[in-house]
Amino acid sequence: MLCLSITKHLQNIFESAELNKEATCSILELVQQEGKRKVKRKIEFYNLDAIISVGYRVNTKRGIEFRQWANKVLKEYYYQHLPKES
Repeated sequence: MLCLSITKHLQNIFESAELNKEATCSILELVQQEGKRKVKRKIEFYNLDAIISVGYRVNTKRGIEFRQWANKVLKEYYYQHLPKES
């Protein structure tokens, strides 16, 4: 169910033009052994922009943890890069 939810969030992100799919998604072909045969599957991989956008939409315990972590990291970065007063 979570995978369908994430897929729906990504679809909404691209339909609303929040992000451009071509700029945030790469399709890679993965090969894995299944029994005696090798199976190739095309898998979509998303960049950090897409991950962050989904993270701010998901309303689950894990989504809340992600937002708390992301806000902490952003605040730390912001305060570390403020201009220093002389």
